[in-house]
Amino acid sequence: MLRVAVCDDDKYDVDRVKKFILDYGAENSVIFKIFEYYDGEALLKSNEYFDLIFLDVEMRVVSGIETAEKIRETDMNVPIVYVTNFSDYSIRALKVHAFGYICKTMDRENMKNEIYCVLQDFFVSKKEAEEIHIDFLTTKGAVIENVNNICYFLFEGRQYVRTVTVYSEYFVKDTLSNIYERLDKEQFYLTSKNSIVNLKYVRRMEKDNGIIMKDGSWVPLAQKKQKDFYMRLSKQLRKKIL
Repeated sequence: MLRVAVCDDDKYDVDRVKKFILDYGAENSVIFKIFEYYDGEALLKSNEYFDLIFLDVEMRVVSGIETAEKIRETDMNVPIVYVTNFSDYSIRALKVHAFGYICKTMDRENMKNEIYCVLQDFFVSKKEAEEIHIDFLTTKGAVIENVNNICYFLFEGRQYVRTVTVYSEYFVKDTLSNIYERLDKEQFYLTSKNSIVNLKYVRRMEKDNGIIMKDGSWVPLAQKKQKDFYMRLSKQLRKKIL
């Protein structure tokens, strides 16, 4: 099941985007859970996790651009698609790393096709990431892991590294540096001498030199790496969407 937020201060537009997403799901055997928001502030206050966000630009309380900028302060990975009446926002949208851009003034069929294309692009990028695997020797035997499912690594001492995935966790019998050498440096980041994170599972940076992952876990971030870490999050997202 994929969790999608649709944020627009016009209920008609929320309903229209929601219908096209659900129609795509019905035609392609994909289950979507749609979360509806009618202003940017409500979306920002939500504690929900989203796989994809459809966001209106012109909203009365907080604009879509401002909303996206706030989202990017804590989450550089979630794809954001703009749905708006105004074509001159496209350049600004790219500055906050928009995954897609859809104009409301298109007729019904063209708008539906554009949303279908965005969803198809999303699934293609998701599938490409899912096809990379890595093998580990753990305390319970050999494991072949999909790298897209790995959230983070924490060194526990004596050459044991706790490996946390979206489904489980286990201890790898190796050093953190050896593991890092085998990972894609565009997707994984050595946040401290004792930790590695998968950038796609980072929720936000903390002021106390830490990172909050999407599962709520805290992972250390060396102070000297804070600026570089933020830039790497941004680079990882741009590589995925451009």
